[in-house]
Amino acid sequence: MPSESRTAAEVPTIRQRIKGSQQVGALREALTSAADQPSLRERLSLGAADGVPAATSLQLRKVPHDIVAYVSSEMRTFRKHRFSEVDSLVFSKLSYLNWLAVPAVPRRTRKGPAPTLRDLFCAECFEGLFDTQLDRDKDVAFLTAVVASPRFRDVRVLNHVNSIDEAADKQFSATTFLLPDKTVYVAFRGTDNTIVGWKEDFDLAFRTPVAAQTSAVAYLERAAAATDGHIRVGGHSKGGNLAVYAAAMAAPAVRERIVRVYSHDGPRFQRDGPCADPLVRHGRAREQVGARVIRGGDAPREPGDLPRHQERCRRHHAA
Repeated sequence: MPSESRTAAEVPTIRQRIKGSQQVGALREALTSAADQPSLRERLSLGAADGVPAATSLQLRKVPHDIVAYVSSEMRTFRKHRFSEVDSLVFSKLSYLNWLAVPAVPRRTRKGPAPTLRDLFCAECFEGLFDTQLDRDKDVAFLTAVVASPRFRDVRVLNHVNSIDEAADKQFSATTFLLPDKTVYVAFRGTDNTIVGWKEDFDLAFRTPVAAQTSAVAYLERAAAATDGHIRVGGHSKGGNLAVYAAAMAAPAVRERIVRVYSHDGPRFQRDGPCADPLVRHGRAREQVGARVIRGGDAPREPGDLPRHQERCRRHHAA
């Protein structure tokens, strides 16, 4: 019986898996033309019998009710259908990708237009883009669906930062997205797979601010200065906590531009003490931002809840 194991040299790279897919060939053809959008969705749903490799088809269809299914099925642009909490989750997930691997992502937008998601996909920096992900195949499927979607493919990306500071116990990452309707989404990434990131998670249970929260405020203010229009802020897990903190502590002029703050399963602040909710401690921030915060998921309020919350987030991200 022949062995089913393969050497590292025989395992296809992400670039080879993507470029070798007839599905992505159809995607490239469709991205060069604005016509025939419904057929693009149909092409993304093709099975092996229709000429698409079975493995690639499975990547997009094996979890029919997940975020990939939403991105693949929602064809309306942001001008035709309002922004939703699920859209916020899409951008929160996009912030987990390593956009530093794509040289075209600018640090500022005033010098010219930032590249769109489909521009960045065509740059083919796949190995670096997914190098921080636990399940690359799912993330390949997710990004492929995003750049095929009329709703998301023309969103522009800029000012991705990723800062690891062991001395300060800081793990911080954020990305700014410019939507075609001229609004801005600032996404804060949650905990990565570094020891520093997990250590800072425990710090969140005992004190405020931690280094990432301070960085989040500075990042949001820079993003506001570099863009125009209404701002949405959000993130998943620790990123949701950073979104709420940054929105509450930003300069008043920045808070006035914030229309929504999304915390997807983010650790909540305690009711009082050294980790008290900034929306409680600062009355003006509560007036400007408090009613605009949308929280989703079961997040901890007390230190003893944090390990269970982290395990839920780990399972959620792996799924």
